[in-house]
This record gives sequence, C-alpha cells and structure tokens, in this order.
Amino acid sequence: MEIALVPLLYLMIKDAGRNLLKASNIEAFLKKYWDEKNKTDKDDDSWLNLETFVLIQGDWTPMWSFDDKSSVIEKGAEEKVLAKEVEAVETKVKLLTEGGKTIISDEIGERLQESAITHRWEGYREYIYFLLNFVAFYGYLLGIIVYYFDKEDEQPSFVASLKLGSTNEVADWTGNFAGDLMWTLEPTVILLSPLIIRQMAKRGKMKIKAD
Repeated sequence: MEIALVPLLYLMIKDAGRNLLKASNIEAFLKKYWDEKNKTDKDDDSWLNLETFVLIQGDWTPMWSFDDKSSVIEKGAEEKVLAKEVEAVETKVKLLTEGGKTIISDEIGERLQESAITHRWEGYREYIYFLLNFVAFYGYLLGIIVYYFDKEDEQPSFVASLKLGSTNEVADWTGNFAGDLMWTLEPTVILLSPLIIRQMAKRGKMKIKAD
C-alpha cells in the first residue's frame, strides 16, 4: 500500500501543476485578446496556433487523435472522414483569420473564463488530495516503522525523528488514526468538490459580468 501511494502522490502534484498552468494560459490569452483594458485586435495570424485554436473551439477532438480509429469509424471510410475533418478545420481557421478584428467573442470569453476558474480549482483540489494522502502515507508508515523497530531503546536516531519523539504506542495509534481520518475525509472531498467547483465557476462568471 505504501509503495503504491508513492507514484500516486507524484501524479497528484503533476496533475495539480498541469491544471494551474492550463488556467494561467487561458487567463493570459483572455487578458490579451478579450480584456477591454489590454485588448489586442488581430492584425495578423501570429496569435493562432494549435493551443489557441483548441481553446476557441472548445471540446474539439479530431478523429486522428484516437488511438483505435476503428472504434470511431470503419476502416474503409477512414480516408473520407479524415478529408472531411481536414476540410472542417480549414474552414474554421479561415473564419478565425479572415473574420472581423475581434478574436474572442463575449460568448467564447465567458466560456473560457469559466474554464480557467474550473481548472484552477481542480488544481487546488489535487493539492488537497496530495495533502490528505501524504498525511495518510506518513501515518501508516509509522505503524510499519514501530513494528520493525519495536525496541525503543535500540532505535536509530532517524526512527525517533520520524516518530517526532513519541513512544511506539503513541506513534502507532496516532499514525493509524491520522491515516483513517484522511481516508475518511477524502471521499467527502471527492463527492463535494464537483459541486463546489461548479459554484465557484458560476460566481466568477457572474462577477465578471458585473464588472
């Protein structure tokens, strides 16, 4: 269990950073091309790349991104579907580059702002997951340590440091209690966080409209 938690803790930190970076990128894009105080009209196509295209299009997933294309289309029709997909992308790019000076409409801007808030809070949630699971990891680790180092007078100094100077009995009980408590709180966070994140996104959107 302890060994399995190590890569999970790493992935929690990685997912948190990815979500916060995504939120920062969206906010920077909005600040440059949607914020009235810093708005930049399009004068060339330098603003358009894969990342900004996907942001504007929303949940766009091209057919060639699927590893197993047979699950989406039949093998015989793959070339036709690919040609249509490419044609659709070319049409959308043409509309974005040859349209008016405004890059981000109010509708797209509000959607991206809500997405940025959602990604940011999802990043914070991953840090909460990390904190809960790290405390559980440390707590249960104490139980393993005191099991193998059961004689307190013969314990190495690092074991005493890990136990924070407490006795084996106290470290074992406290560690198990902390682990059980964290893994009792985690399901509550998992169940309630989608509702909280949704409400925070709505509140952020309403605040932007009010401003």
